[in-house]
Amino acid sequence: MDGFGGSCDPFCVVKFAEQEHKTTTKKNTYSADWEEVMWFVIDDVGERVDDLEFLVMDWDRMGANEMVGSFTIPS
Repeated sequence: MDGFGGSCDPFCVVKFAEQEHKTTTKKNTYSADWEEVMWFVIDDVGERVDDLEFLVMDWDRMGANEMVGSFTIPS
């Protein structure tokens, strides 16, 4: 987020089973709506089941992207 009263360019990182997918970046909004489909390849989880993790990030042209928030659905 670009300072007090600045803009937010959010994107979402989704992690599951050692895989990571990213949504498109929505420019200049605090109310992003992603209607995107993500596929995760799961061959054989066996006894191991992973959490499903969502990280909402703010894209920055200069410097590192900032985390806005996160949510985890436990296994």
